Amino acid sequence: MLRLSSRNKAIASVILFAVSVLMTMPIIGYAGNNGESENLVFLRARGSAIEIDEVKMPAKMVLVLRLHEQSEKGIPLKIVKGLVEITITRYNITSGEGVVLTKKNAILIKCLGIGPEGENVTLKFTGKWARVDADIYTIRLIGILRVYSSRILLLLKGLAKI
Repeated sequence: MLRLSSRNKAIASVILFAVSVLMTMPIIGYAGNNGESENLVFLRARGSAIEIDEVKMPAKMVLVLRLHEQSEKGIPLKIVKGLVEITITRYNITSGEGVVLTKKNAILIKCLGIGPEGENVTLKFTGKWARVDADIYTIRLIGILRVYSSRILLLLKGLAKI
């Protein structure tokens, strides 16, 4: 078993944070290029991915969402760009849509994307959200990532910033 001193843990935490910020910068830069950044939501989540044979793997997700005008059903949203990473495998999210159900504090998302070998990927999420601050929401998501005929269960927790 590997033991780290508190100094090494702090250094590892700083490096991990810097790498995660650098990974999301292209997404944030892409989303802000069209001048409509006032309706963008940046959602970052971490958690676990579980395959059919119950192998638990670390997972993380970053999505850039665009909110639309509120309707009777809720606030429709469109996926601008995103990525899902399970261990070292990256799935790029290219499009999608969803809705924020304001009365039920729920969110529904369906995304389409491309896997590392060019395969089509479908990602469906449902979740609950709670307001933390004026622009910050905490979110809990349960979803299924489909690649070909295999399915991976995703259990994620994260923050959304408007």
